[in-house]
Amino acid sequence: LASTSAGFLVSNSPVPSTSQLPKLATTFISPKTQRFQDLLGQKPHTELEANLQHALHWSNGYINNQKEWLLTMQAQNVLQHIYYTARVRGQLEHSEEKGAQKKKQCLHVDGRAKLLTQDEFFSQVESATTRRTQEEEELRKKKDARVTAHERLATALIRWEVEREACEKGNKKATEEWEASVRAWEHERGLARTERRKLGWTKPAKPTYTSGLLTKPPPKPKLSD
Repeated sequence: LASTSAGFLVSNSPVPSTSQLPKLATTFISPKTQRFQDLLGQKPHTELEANLQHALHWSNGYINNQKEWLLTMQAQNVLQHIYYTARVRGQLEHSEEKGAQKKKQCLHVDGRAKLLTQDEFFSQVESATTRRTQEEEELRKKKDARVTAHERLATALIRWEVEREACEKGNKKATEEWEASVRAWEHERGLARTERRKLGWTKPAKPTYTSGLLTKPPPKPKLSD
């Protein structure tokens, strides 16, 4: 860890505000759903079929519980990475700038007594005052820029969350419609086999992002955006 970009976490030196954690990697987590409803809805005729249905019920619950934990952990990571870490970094940067500003308050001269009316000393005071005013203005602009950037990010995250939920709902609906069409196709296939006739239509294709039947979630906005 010490040799990576996150080495400052294990270093004995103070953490500077310029240090950043590695980029947070998130992934799309599909909505929870009950799979194989066509199989689970049938009445088992043997003990083996009953055991298999029980295993499917258990598998569905296990997968949904895993998704719930993943959603919770990813949400916690997003909150910690974007809101808490960014806010702490901003406060640390402000503290560093404030400390640097205090160090620059002193007027460095040769240590000898000076008359306040001497032109050279007056010029130094005037230059120091101008420089300090410019530095304060730069600090104010940086602070305003940080506040504006975080406000824009918060607004973008709210809009992204709405779009992501709408995308998930649309994808869930498309998946459910596909599952229903597959069940109808399987039923028709069974009838065709019983009646010894040719099946009149092909199995519906599973919706994917590539086929355009599923909508890819929008990218998550970042502070740099």
